[in-house]
Amino acid sequence: VDAALLLTMPALSVVEIVVDGRVRRLAAQPTSDGLVVDGVHWVLQSVSGRLDPALLRDRPVEEQARRHFALTWAVPVDASGTPQALPATVPAVVHAPTPTDEPVSLPALLIAPLPLDPARRHVAAGPLRDHLIDQAAGAFVELVRELPATAEVLSLVPIGVATGAIDAELR
Repeated sequence: VDAALLLTMPALSVVEIVVDGRVRRLAAQPTSDGLVVDGVHWVLQSVSGRLDPALLRDRPVEEQARRHFALTWAVPVDASGTPQALPATVPAVVHAPTPTDEPVSLPALLIAPLPLDPARRHVAAGPLRDHLIDQAAGAFVELVRELPATAEVLSLVPIGVATGAIDAELR
């Protein structure tokens, strides 16, 4: 259990896990621009909207009733708002909304209702995926624009080789 759980489930403010008498407590404290989880300040950028039924046509029946989407980018920042690396406890993968096997090289966490394959480990190709990736890319640009104009913000600009198909699409 890491910060991604509380970032993925914004209505959840505290999680306590007890194993062999040891308690692990994870709490989220709202801020004006995001959340503080486990001592890390996360700046959030969210976007939501309505889905065109045509985007859902190739999805399983249980997914076709979903008409809205909401996705969030979360970037860890220091006290001055400067972007930081993802905490070692947070895997650098797409969360759809649970962690997938889809790597993302950006130093940010993407939480999005992307369509998954039957194993729920990889994002399924199709018009819904394409639409949501476009929305996520736009939200990421807005997030970067809203951060303080420092040299460290350049760490959020994708360079180098993508780590996977979704990472390449986001770039």
